[in-house]
Amino acid sequence: MDRKLLEKIELINSYKIISDWKEFKLIDELKKIPRAGKHLRLDKAWIVLPKRSVYDHLLSLWRNVNIFKDFIDFEISEEKVSNIIAFHDLAEAIMWDIPFFTSTELAKWLYKSKEHKDEEEKRVNNLILNTFEWELKRDFSEYLSDCESWEFSNELKYFNYLDRIDPVLNIWKYLLIFKSKIDIEVFLEAMNDFFINPNLVNYTLNNDTLTVVKFLQNKDFAIDFFYNWVSSFDSNLDLSKSKIDLFKSIFDTEEMFFI
Repeated sequence: MDRKLLEKIELINSYKIISDWKEFKLIDELKKIPRAGKHLRLDKAWIVLPKRSVYDHLLSLWRNVNIFKDFIDFEISEEKVSNIIAFHDLAEAIMWDIPFFTSTELAKWLYKSKEHKDEEEKRVNNLILNTFEWELKRDFSEYLSDCESWEFSNELKYFNYLDRIDPVLNIWKYLLIFKSKIDIEVFLEAMNDFFINPNLVNYTLNNDTLTVVKFLQNKDFAIDFFYNWVSSFDSNLDLSKSKIDLFKSIFDTEEMFFI
């Protein structure tokens, strides 16, 4: 993990939050909370696999910052992106992970309307902001201001792209890590919503980032990857050789963090 991100996460976790008469540390709590999208769909399909933690999502995003930096055509501050990654899901330690593009029937008690979620998230973020001190309070305040701005910074645009592709990208990592435990047809059917989600293209930044989204949301390509991941990128990903190699490197590590 990047040293600066690790230091920021450790600093965040040095504070104790008091909510509903419960005292806890934010990062410790995020390690216990599953990513709702996969959690709900795995359970519905009776698929017994480990469930990613929200903490794993943070680490996954940071691992991809340097990889996808070569896919964009504008400058970013990695430190600012690191701050966004560290801060963006802190409210979920209190609110839980609220699934997007998930039917109310599937989400059940986790469902919140956008208005309800936005209102609760603002309240929780204010609680967190008032708990933090010194430079952490300043950095978190800057992050909240950026999110509320009419015009997003380059860093937030870049982060939003990484954040939106992360769920489907990690379906592919599941295919690699749990290959011996997965019935490919059953698993992909359970994960179908990630492949048909039309919102991902709205966060693409240029042709290359759009190409990646179209590749990741193609079930046939995912099946090809499942059976022969080494050659599937060269066969199906319409990018330069150097960018294909960068994309492949995402799968060089099988490290993930589960609840």
